[in-house]
Amino acid sequence: MNKDIEKKVVQAFFVKQKQERVLYELNRPWEKRTNLLETIEARNLLDSRYVHEIPKAMHSIDQINAILKKHGAPKECYVISGGGEYDEYDGKEVFVLDALEYNFGQGAFFLSCIHGELAYFEGHKKINGSERYLLKRHGNKEV
Repeated sequence: MNKDIEKKVVQAFFVKQKQERVLYELNRPWEKRTNLLETIEARNLLDSRYVHEIPKAMHSIDQINAILKKHGAPKECYVISGGGEYDEYDGKEVFVLDALEYNFGQGAFFLSCIHGELAYFEGHKKINGSERYLLKRHGNKEV
């Protein structure tokens, strides 16, 4: 895990009053990390100024990859996921498309594309599908 990147993501996209707790939970064993990621939406941890819901009509891997590219994402991203001790992508920088294909629809995860500026968050799995968000600090925020 890269604590510096994870700190940038938390400082950029999480509510200020909850950042310290989020960082603490991210640095705990993978069970706690998973619990944090799965409860982000319910606990209202993300700063709504930077969260832009991706319409359900655009919930395919290719469409989300295109959205991230449109907003300046490089080819590689840093993955924050709660897949457990056997998660081969958590805490690593990998190709965006590979990360989406591996994690898509499997539970909550982040892709930090431009650390502290541009990210993708997929929320907890639900019966009608996960919620998916573009997280962006500056510039054009239209999905």
